[in-house]
Amino acid sequence: MNGPVKIGLLYEARQKDASYNKQCEEAIKGMMDRIQSNPQLKAMQWETVKKNTCEDIGNRGFANKGQSPDICDNMEAKHGYTVMKQGEANAVYEKH
Repeated sequence: MNGPVKIGLLYEARQKDASYNKQCEEAIKGMMDRIQSNPQLKAMQWETVKKNTCEDIGNRGFANKGQSPDICDNMEAKHGYTVMKQGEANAVYEKH
C-alpha cells in the first residue's frame, strides 16, 4: 500500500434524535479514552471534529475513490468505528 494513512475514530449520531448532543459528547469521551489507553493511538496526532456531516468527514480523505463522500453509508448509526484508509486503497471499517 502506498500513500498517507488516515485513521478516524468515528461515530454516527442522528441529529433528529432527542439525545443527539449527549450521544456526541459520550462518543467523543469514549474515543478519547480509547486513544489514551492505547500507546500506539496515543503516539499519533489527533484532531477532534464535532458534529460534522458524514460528507464532510468523507471529504477529509476517508471516502473511497469513485464513491460518495457520505461515509455513513458504510456505518451503522449509534455505533463507534475505527476507519483506516491508506492512499487510494479502500477504507477499512471496524465496528466497536
